[in-house]
Amino acid sequence: MSRTHAIAWAALAAAVCGGCVVQSLSPFFTESLRIEVSGVEGKWLLTKNVGSDVKEPVKPWVIERAKNSPPPWYSVTSYDVDNVEGILAAIFYKVGDDLYCDISSHRGGLENRYWRFNLIQTHVLGKVVLKDDVLRFEMLSRDWIEEALQRKEIDLPVVRRGRGGVILNATSKDWVAFLEKHAKTDGVFDTHRVTELKRIPEPAPGEKRAPEDKDPPKVEKDIDGSTNK
Repeated sequence: MSRTHAIAWAALAAAVCGGCVVQSLSPFFTESLRIEVSGVEGKWLLTKNVGSDVKEPVKPWVIERAKNSPPPWYSVTSYDVDNVEGILAAIFYKVGDDLYCDISSHRGGLENRYWRFNLIQTHVLGKVVLKDDVLRFEMLSRDWIEEALQRKEIDLPVVRRGRGGVILNATSKDWVAFLEKHAKTDGVFDTHRVTELKRIPEPAPGEKRAPEDKDPPKVEKDIDGSTNK
């Protein structure tokens, strides 16, 4: 069965768009929307990056629910193309029938390129298709946002524009309203420069893991999940 999810993946932003992304200083969710999600925990292998197949092996990403964390959030152990680790924090939520996830750098994480990309705690929005054991990410289109701002079709405060992307300072409520109005609009999400992750099955009892499927080092998990409402 196929499930289409819209997800804010700051962890993937640099890889998906080469830095040309739409970022927000505020989270894309409000506290009342936070939920727990099944089917996302486990180990994932990066197989497609910016629309191209990943040729060099990258260590598996690990998504796991944080223990004793009401409301729920998820720890994401990411690896960049240089296999440097970075710990990220993910918060899932729903707007209408679509599932979203806000990801930011974790205070206890190591400093790979995904972690550093979120050093000023920005947030990135993307759409994700979860089908069987594959997660496919389509990021919020910078071109669409820039053109919509120029045509005054949207009214979101801009902090900075540049080669690395555009940073906005809309409130969390503004972003929820944006999704309610524009989530289904053609071109809002980039369907060409996509990134895909493939689930790594858990080994059967007694079966040895592949060398590249070793558990990452444990990092203390602590996050302030507060947002502006």
